[in-house]
Amino acid sequence: MRYASREHAVFGRPEVGGGILPGGGGTEHLPRLIGRDRALEAILSSDDYDADTAERYGWVTRAVADAELDGFVDGMATRP
Repeated sequence: MRYASREHAVFGRPEVGGGILPGGGGTEHLPRLIGRDRALEAILSSDDYDADTAERYGWVTRAVADAELDGFVDGMATRP
């Protein structure tokens, strides 16, 4: 599960903008999360994506308001 703050989270592959191939398996893992076409767009464009877009693409499970994020995650972690 991946949760993100609506107000503060930024997703992208900025290293491509500097001519560097994304490391850490980013080019292999991202297509599995968001699909091949969207992954290619994110990797090749070097654009930033907000949490709502990341949620819509499947990059995160849910985008949550920053003020509610800690409580939401704690609630998920302590569910029986």
